[in-house]
Amino acid sequence: MSDKKIDRTGAFIPQNGLPTLVFNSAVGWMSCKQVRSVVDGLRYDTQSQINYVILDVANKEDQELARELGILGFPRICTIDADGATVLERHAGPIDVDVLTQIIAEAVEPNS
Repeated sequence: MSDKKIDRTGAFIPQNGLPTLVFNSAVGWMSCKQVRSVVDGLRYDTQSQINYVILDVANKEDQELARELGILGFPRICTIDADGATVLERHAGPIDVDVLTQIIAEAVEPNS
């Protein structure tokens, strides 16, 4: 995928040696708000270990990247390996802190 940048939003999968968590969201949907609060709650403590990319389903360019990653629908979370191309896991629907913590841990330390 190599730093594929979406011009309007700047959405891309960084190539900085860290895995990436991609969150595909729709503004105003309660299930997306719930997932966003979980993502935001973990983001501060984990942003030095994993990149965060937030995509908006209303944005055509964001959805091009989502499709490339095989993310269909919302709310959806996808983790990408540090190589920037390998999808590690996809999660659909609501999520709690414990499950997202585990998904992040598996992306950060894939062999543990």
